[in-house]
Amino acid sequence: MRESTWCSQSYFSIRWITGLLGLDSRLKETPQGFGEYYSQRTKRLADLQDGKIEIGLTHQKRDAGGCLIIKVKDSGSGFDFEANTRELNENKGHCGRGITLIRSMCEQIVYSENGTRVEASYVWENEERD
Repeated sequence: MRESTWCSQSYFSIRWITGLLGLDSRLKETPQGFGEYYSQRTKRLADLQDGKIEIGLTHQKRDAGGCLIIKVKDSGSGFDFEANTRELNENKGHCGRGITLIRSMCEQIVYSENGTRVEASYVWENEERD
């Protein structure tokens, strides 16, 4: 279930950085931008007056495992989730991998409300034991 924990943590991080702080991870595409990204993240976090991220987890038991449904909603302005369709093997840079990685591990991902709400379904199977 490590992957499901990673999915949950990653969605929280993505929503915190892009949703509440309004940062674009593409800043990290250059060495100078990488430093600027972390500088802006620190400043915007210090300046943040309000905002929220809601997380809901639901587990549905299945015969051979289960399905963890991860729901995340933030109070930010949203993002263009349809623009993030790059395949994992196409991403060689320092940014933009989070959503692509999550998409590769989840059975289904549904965005709504201008990208401020996401629901991801992570299916897992019991491991065979001798």
